[in-house]
Order: sequence, then structure tokens, then C-alpha cells
Amino acid sequence: MMDDAKGLSEVPNNIIVNVMKTIFGLDDVADVLRQAYCSSIEVIIDPIERYMVETLTIDTFCNVAECAWDYYTESMYLQKACGAFLNHNWMEITHSAEFLSLNSEIIKHVMIEANHVVFDQM
Repeated sequence: MMDDAKGLSEVPNNIIVNVMKTIFGLDDVADVLRQAYCSSIEVIIDPIERYMVETLTIDTFCNVAECAWDYYTESMYLQKACGAFLNHNWMEITHSAEFLSLNSEIIKHVMIEANHVVFDQM
């Protein structure tokens, strides 16, 4: 996908995200990903997803997981990262009110992906 925009691969992911935030008046990276999909700006989806993974925290996990299953690519990069992150932070995430208030389909899919990550490591 990066071949579509010459030189874009040289631009740091955080710069792409910050430019999108400024242009569209967005507050967080999940909104940036949603905007990229809604505006069909496909060339920046990979850098945005990489940035989301680079900056993923327990506090941002639910919002990122929601985006991962609402808007996903064939590589499932963001979904796999969410599964791995859930495995490493299981107690903190699964006991949070925010996690329990996620759509049940998203909870199911993120847990399935976490399970795949475990079996892939065996």
C-alpha cells in the first residue's frame, strides 16, 4: 500500500496521525483511523495502524480493539496486535468496566484472536 504514495514510507507514523488530527479536528488516533476509512484514504491506513500499536496502552485498548474489528485490513495487523496485548495484560483489561461494556461481538473476536496468538507461539 505504501507504494501508492512516493516517500510516504519515510514520514514517521506520528506525523501522519498528527496531520490527520489537525486537518479533520480529531481528538484521538482511533478517530483518525475511522476518518481514513470513511474518506477512503487507504494509503495512510497502515501507518495509522502501526502508530496505534506503537502507542497501545491499557487505557486505549478498548477503543483500539473496537476500531480493529470495525475497520480491518486483510493482514489483520491491528487485530493480531490487540490479541497479543490482551494476552500480556489480561487481568487489567478484562476486569475493566470499559472492556465489559464493549460490544459482545468485539469481545468475542478479540478473545479468539488472543487465543490464536497463544497457539501460534506454541
